[in-house]
Amino acid sequence: MKEALKKTTGFKRFLSAIGPDKKIVLVAVAMLPLIISLQLLQPYLLKLALDGSAETMSQMALLIIAAVCLGYILTSIHTYLLILAGHRAITRLRSRSYQHLLSQGTAFFDRRPVGALLSRVTSDTESVGESFTFGMVSLISDALLVIGSLAMLFILAPKITLILLLLLPPIFLLIRVFSKMLRSYADRVRKTVAMINSVMEENIAGRRIVRLFNRFQLSRKSFRMHSEEKFQIFTRFIIVDASLYAIMECVAALTIGTIIWFSAGPILEGVMTLGLLVAYIEYTQRAFTPIKEMSRKLGGLQSAFAALARIDRTLSYDRAIDTGEQAWKTPVGAIEFRKVNFRYVDEGALVLNQINLKIAPGEKIAIVGTTGSGKTTLLNLLTRH
Repeated sequence: MKEALKKTTGFKRFLSAIGPDKKIVLVAVAMLPLIISLQLLQPYLLKLALDGSAETMSQMALLIIAAVCLGYILTSIHTYLLILAGHRAITRLRSRSYQHLLSQGTAFFDRRPVGALLSRVTSDTESVGESFTFGMVSLISDALLVIGSLAMLFILAPKITLILLLLLPPIFLLIRVFSKMLRSYADRVRKTVAMINSVMEENIAGRRIVRLFNRFQLSRKSFRMHSEEKFQIFTRFIIVDASLYAIMECVAALTIGTIIWFSAGPILEGVMTLGLLVAYIEYTQRAFTPIKEMSRKLGGLQSAFAALARIDRTLSYDRAIDTGEQAWKTPVGAIEFRKVNFRYVDEGALVLNQINLKIAPGEKIAIVGTTGSGKTTLLNLLTRH
């Protein structure tokens, strides 16, 4: 039996799963500049409408309606393409995980609860596929919207925009701190979910043992303990996520209030128009919206990173069944063991040590020994179980 650790990282594994649909993802990404441009066009059209004549206002209103409708159509197509690519990637990743598990030998399953392996193939792959497909593309979209909004803010009011830029370093520092906290909680949530699945699988599969030894109370206690642990950790995860979003909302509101405060004088003096102020506030909101949404998406992305790391650890550790190297040219029905050694743990004691055994066709033998001497192991090796 050979053991090897694959060097493929978890993220490359996901990219490999989404590879066959990379054209679909590239088309969706290529649509982003047009979608963002339509979003950035609307506040400027609103400025022209408010600062222009009644005729200009009517024309701008039609253009705003056209920009909104076209934007919704493109966004719908963009979302459909991402959903399609994401679910196909989930299917491939789940299929590869399942095939990997089926190819492993007994020692692989001896070290891992079945419930935890079920979590890798089901909930973990689901989280990875959805979060990464939408999360990665959303980050690109958010970055483009922030950059475009800041560019328009510089064009409309450079001095005020320079003051607003002072908010960016503390905001990104805050997001970085909260990101580490969310990643930690997300990883712990995944571990507790795997434990819950493991307890369920063991007690349902071994229900006869549970009844025979009257372990109903212990079984319920174990399940309740892991469920409560998951609830407590997930509650902390939600509190951190909600706190970050609330802080971002507060910063955005204070920023807009500050803009209105400093703009009151220039508007009264005629230096700044009402349309310019409205457009500036709109662009400020559009710049803050991706940052606020980033704080909300951060929880899902960190959960996906935790799930991907666990999937990668499972798939990278390979204990595939040794299919043998010598072909059986003339099968005659004989069974022979030659100097067979076996241990369940790499550094553990040998369960079988230099076993030599030959059984002729039609011959019947009995294998006897004390409990734990390796009788069942010998038969499992015969059937490659």
